[in-house]
Amino acid sequence: MAKQAKQRGEAAVGSLLLLDGEVVIESEEAVLLNQDPTAHAEIEVIRLAARKLNRLTLEDTVLYTSTEPCFMCAYAIRQAGVKEVVIGARLESVGGVSSNYPILSDPSITDWVSPPQITRDILRAECEAIHDQS
Repeated sequence: MAKQAKQRGEAAVGSLLLLDGEVVIESEEAVLLNQDPTAHAEIEVIRLAARKLNRLTLEDTVLYTSTEPCFMCAYAIRQAGVKEVVIGARLESVGGVSSNYPILSDPSITDWVSPPQITRDILRAECEAIHDQS
C-alpha cells in the first residue's frame, strides 16, 4: 500500500486495522487523491473501520502502519481507543512517538484514552526503503 501511494505521488504510507486477527480495513495515503489534508492512511483506516463496524471506539483493534503516525494521526488513534499500534519506519520530526511531542504514547495526557501498546521498527528497513525510493 505504501508503494502504491508513493507511485501516485503521495507520502509512502499504508495502514491496516485488525480485529480478532482478521484485517477489517486497509488504506493508503490519499491526501492528493481526495484533495483532503486529513486523508492520511491511519485516519482513513479509522474512518472506514468505524463505519464498517458501526462504532466509534476501536479498543479491541490493532493498527499496523508503514510509517510512524504523525501528530494528527496520533490524536485520532488515541481518540478511537485503538489497543495496539505496530509501526515500521520512524518519523522523528513529527512522529507521535519518537518526536519531542509523543502524543501517541504520552500517558500524562489524561483527558484522552490511555495510550495504546506500541511496537516499533517492524520491517523498519523495508519501510524506510520505500520512502527513500525516487
